[in-house]
Amino acid sequence: MERDEDAPRSFVKFLHDLGDGYAARDLSEDLRDMERKLHDLAIETGQTCKGELVLKLKFKTEKNGVCTVNVESKLTLPKKPTTGGIMWHDPKTGHLSAANPKQMELGKLREVAGRPKRREEDDDGTGSTH
Repeated sequence: MERDEDAPRSFVKFLHDLGDGYAARDLSEDLRDMERKLHDLAIETGQTCKGELVLKLKFKTEKNGVCTVNVESKLTLPKKPTTGGIMWHDPKTGHLSAANPKQMELGKLREVAGRPKRREEDDDGTGSTH
């Protein structure tokens, strides 16, 4: 089998060889952490969650052929949604209020008792006596 010097090297093999495999291990841990956190947040919030893993490779080659490669990774995860709501400025008090000041009030409400059962009705209200 002839070796093609111009063929691109496998990126996976390059990462595996870099730093005796530690670069690949660290990136794999970042990937695992991102997946777990996104999954947990999606379950917790019931929403679709997105993340980003950015890989940066910095190369420095000396004239003697030694090439130093630095690996940087940046993990970006969504922040947990905050809770909140709508409040209105109440012109009477000057404070924020959960009640809309333009909404009419019903006044005092009273509880109304339900109608009494008729003797011929059973518990399901159908009136059948079987």
